[in-house]
Amino acid sequence: GRSYRKFLFDDIIYIEAYGIYSKVYILTSMFVINEPILSLEEKLSPYGYFRVHKSFIINIKHIVSFRASSFEMTLGDIPIGSNYKQAKKHLCIT
Repeated sequence: GRSYRKFLFDDIIYIEAYGIYSKVYILTSMFVINEPILSLEEKLSPYGYFRVHKSFIINIKHIVSFRASSFEMTLGDIPIGSNYKQAKKHLCIT
């Protein structure tokens, strides 16, 4: 009953933790995948993805704007966790 899906790096807007799974959001859909967010963070960080909250990884190509407490993404706002404030500073400089 399992299937495999290919995601293009540029299509992924953000990833949300979902227990031992993760939700992958692209423009048209959301998919639940059998991979924890920590594992995805390790795999995707070299490709322009940043962990900005204990539950969220964002694709920097889809940032529209940011505020002190959140990033506005193509599909909505993603909160910035207090432990991840350095990520915001790094993203603002680059």
